Amino acid sequence: DAFYYVDSNGKLAPLRAERYSIAGNGTEETSRARRVHLRMFGAQSPLRFTSGDVTITFRLCKKSIANDFAGDNCSVSDVVFERWESVQGAREAEIAVVRRRAQRDPDPGQFDIVTTQIGERAYSMKPAQPLMPGEYCIGYNVAASKFYCFGVDASR
Repeated sequence: DAFYYVDSNGKLAPLRAERYSIAGNGTEETSRARRVHLRMFGAQSPLRFTSGDVTITFRLCKKSIANDFAGDNCSVSDVVFERWESVQGAREAEIAVVRRRAQRDPDPGQFDIVTTQIGERAYSMKPAQPLMPGEYCIGYNVAASKFYCFGVDASR
């Protein structure tokens, strides 16, 4: 497992890896990027948080794990942290792939991330503001074929 969160006991626990598929027409080419429409089974991730104050910890992958990057190792810029939308019993997202690296497009669900190096090739990522209720996935761009997902529920 590549991405972790701190559980209620204060210990690192792995986020569950989930595979996605290309949805609909799949891709749309523009002069600056290729937009990829992704779909994941299930309207909600099984892992739920009751607060949007979420920190994800990860160790940068080696090239063999994320199989399509230039250079020997992944970099922090290869990590995609994206809000997904629940649509007809599934989760969907559109991610723009620019120069073989995934970038978030500006949209209403966009959020700023604070990344901190906590060890050799180890990092934590935390949204600058608490996440809104919804579905989220993190992973190494669309070349890696899986994302690590969780959901944030509305406060009661």
